[in-house]
Amino acid sequence: MESIPLAELPDQAAHLRLAFANEHQRPEEIAETLAALANAHGGVLMIGGGREGQLASLRDPATATELALTAALSCTPPLIIPLPQVVSYQGMTLLAVEVPAGLPYVYAV
Repeated sequence: MESIPLAELPDQAAHLRLAFANEHQRPEEIAETLAALANAHGGVLMIGGGREGQLASLRDPATATELALTAALSCTPPLIIPLPQVVSYQGMTLLAVEVPAGLPYVYAV
């Protein structure tokens, strides 16, 4: 992926290497997206607090981080990713979950 600062990613439309989720989703739903990114060419999952496609600030970034890590570890085999990063975008607190490119396995949920 071309180098785009994490804080600018919410400006981008979802595509093969960028996905959006919300903190209200189940870990299994987040895991499906992370596995898809891992099985492709890596990418970033942005987690916010909004529902139904609305971008909103996270209520609790620590809980969102736990959700992302739980989802990653629930993949088969467990998906080992860098720690998610809290980013600020237009006054909103979001979580950027990076899935590196070139992982050695095929991941399933």
